[in-house]
Amino acid sequence: QLLFSFGLYNLPPLTIQQYKNYKPTFAAGALLRLTLPTGEFTDQQAANLGANRYSIQLGVPMTFGFGDSFLDPNLTTLDFVPSVTFFDDNDDPFNASSTGQKPIYKLESHLTHNFNPGIWTSLDAVYAYGGETDSNGVDQDNRQQSLSAGVTLGVQFSKVLGIKASYGKVVDRNDDGMDGDFMRINVTYTKF
Repeated sequence: QLLFSFGLYNLPPLTIQQYKNYKPTFAAGALLRLTLPTGEFTDQQAANLGANRYSIQLGVPMTFGFGDSFLDPNLTTLDFVPSVTFFDDNDDPFNASSTGQKPIYKLESHLTHNFNPGIWTSLDAVYAYGGETDSNGVDQDNRQQSLSAGVTLGVQFSKVLGIKASYGKVVDRNDDGMDGDFMRINVTYTKF
């Protein structure tokens, strides 16, 4: 995947000193994520690591900041990321001559709060809709709809080492929507 993000409004370049004193308010950006048809793929099996197609996601990340600066130990932010993902056709799928997929529309949101300079948490939600597929030009009547909710805890042990743990699950869905729950742990080490 190739991910590009751009500041559109109220996201100026800042020096370290300016960043320490910058009061967060409303800001908006743009994102573009291109997924390349990499990974192993064969038309001889239904499940593959690769998708044998391109996709492109376009989004407008927005954030509302409530605090004296980004370093405020009690900073609260409310983030929204509306996006749409478009899919290329797969011209060599399993058991068909071609498959396609309609766009998937998503709204992702996070309410994040710092408890002190080293601990923060967020409430997370993702709503997804669309993505109906077709096989050889025939709609499969499998539009997805799902709502996921979760929580994330972040701990910064030092300036260079932090950990983030997330848990979430699908709380509402139609028959073709995503289902299940997930857990993710990220460890970040930054060398200055």
